[in-house]
Amino acid sequence: MINYKDIVDLFETAVTDHSYLKYFRHGTIDNIDVAVNAPLPMAFLRPLQGIGLVTGTSGRNRELTFELYVLDQPKISDEDGRVVLSNTEQALYDLFSFFYDGSYQQSMDIQMDTLIPVNEAFQNRLSGWVATIRIITSAQGISYCNIP
Repeated sequence: MINYKDIVDLFETAVTDHSYLKYFRHGTIDNIDVAVNAPLPMAFLRPLQGIGLVTGTSGRNRELTFELYVLDQPKISDEDGRVVLSNTEQALYDLFSFFYDGSYQQSMDIQMDTLIPVNEAFQNRLSGWVATIRIITSAQGISYCNIP
């Protein structure tokens, strides 16, 4: 089973490997403002909920839902605002390609449910996108036999 820490570590690796993104953080939404002096653009992973265990035809699965923010700080011009939205959207899709096509491919399904623009948000007045994503992993390691 891929645990929570492994999932967060994979996103951190994907961000670190990306040439556009400069910073990664995860946690509660107020931690975005903690990163006031952090290098930009940044990615932020916020856990939302877990569905728990689901047993289906392929065995036991576990589903976790996150918000993935990709943010940058635009300059004053409208043109720069459009460029930031374009660049951050592309970076968001690039992070997904890390899981689909990159060097890391494992029995984990990642799905993007929504994609919402973020404009002049938080203390930094950041712009970019937030995606609601679901990560579905095998839960076969969760077993009575594995209880210490």
